[in-house]
Amino acid sequence: MEGLTVGLFGHVEGVGRELGKKGTSTDITFYNYKQGDKAVCYVEPTRYPDRINPLIYAINMMDYALVFINEITGELGETLLALDMFGIDKGAFVLGEYVDLDMLKNIISQTSMKDFEILERDFIAIREKMINLNIERDYNSFVKIPIDHYFTVRSVGTVILGKVEKGEVKVHDKLRLYPTDKEVMVRSIQVHDKDVKEACLGSRVGLALKGITTDELERGMILSNGDLEVSDEISLNIR
Repeated sequence: MEGLTVGLFGHVEGVGRELGKKGTSTDITFYNYKQGDKAVCYVEPTRYPDRINPLIYAINMMDYALVFINEITGELGETLLALDMFGIDKGAFVLGEYVDLDMLKNIISQTSMKDFEILERDFIAIREKMINLNIERDYNSFVKIPIDHYFTVRSVGTVILGKVEKGEVKVHDKLRLYPTDKEVMVRSIQVHDKDVKEACLGSRVGLALKGITTDELERGMILSNGDLEVSDEISLNIR
């Protein structure tokens, strides 16, 4: 099944329910929509602006951004600043009736969002556009799956949720749990509650893992069969 992850930002109260079926919900909430062999997972930073982390998580895991704007506010400015700092250039604005379009264009003119589309607040049209959106992907790569949720299921064991950011994961794959040296095995895979033998790049998956407990997991850990760099220090420039 071909998958796409869309971030929902701005004035999004009630928006997710219009676009998909509510799924996992913590400080970020997922809404799922399927049509044939395609699926879209919408992710909303539910606890933002109370906490900044959900906003960063949502930006990190998405392929495309939808920014809903009812009015120009300071909170919206912070969201636009975050999207620009991440270099997000694939997305669209969905404007309310009284939004000053010229003011918005002026705000984003020097940002990564300057070429965002402008969409009407028509949820049927938005769903159709998202389900048929084509994102360029590199399928010839090692597996990389950042973990965003994890829990224990009776008779199954440890289960993690995440998006396949690179490669293709298969049942019985042996993957390293970064940044540790621990190796785990994929016992089973689910995509949108359906058991599958493999899941490709872009899919949101649930993986049952052998060789690990939830006590050893944290959000942000990465499952991979590639050679990822692990560092104790990081050098960066702050702007």
